[in-house]
Amino acid sequence: MRKILILLLFVMAMPTQAESCKPEQDLKNRAVQILREGRGVGTGVLLNNIHILTAEHVLKRQQRDRIWVRTQHDMQHLIRASVVASSHSADLALLALHPAPNQKLPHLPQLKLTSLAQGQDVRHVGYAFGQLHRLGVLSGTYKGPQQTSHQQDIASHITLNAPAYGGDSGGPLFNCQGALVGIEFGNRAPEGLPQEVYFITPQSIQALLAVQK
Repeated sequence: MRKILILLLFVMAMPTQAESCKPEQDLKNRAVQILREGRGVGTGVLLNNIHILTAEHVLKRQQRDRIWVRTQHDMQHLIRASVVASSHSADLALLALHPAPNQKLPHLPQLKLTSLAQGQDVRHVGYAFGQLHRLGVLSGTYKGPQQTSHQQDIASHITLNAPAYGGDSGGPLFNCQGALVGIEFGNRAPEGLPQEVYFITPQSIQALLAVQK
């Protein structure tokens, strides 16, 4: 299993303005719903056909080898997943899918990871309130690094033009071209209002993946 994780190599390249933006449906196809006791509790992102990245706090009180997820490719059935790597300080967890013999996994290319420049537009994907029918894509602008009392060494934030809700935690942030630029772990605005959302940076994501051999 650990050797498989070597495949989690990301291409670090800033996109050019000439490239067109990914359709929203392509971004939604990367999102997974994470469930506990049959109820949606958070969001994750498919890095490839097998591996999912999410915020570690989404998995609290979960049996780490009995996590269930639902993908956009098969919304009728749940797929078991287990934690293969995690970082409490970075609030990150890497999961591996364990489909049943009759379950098919989505066929997705390796997701790219890239950095953000201040003022760059981003799109955030999440299951609002953890509900399957509330999967949505929000747009926002990256404001730059900012320390928080929760994650002082890793946090950056964006300003969304629409509210984010519980259940969005662990969800991916993409740039216009569909590269992964972060994972949401919290926000600091009254619910129902446009707000600042904090996300785990690509540098912290790389650090988690780099320890896998």
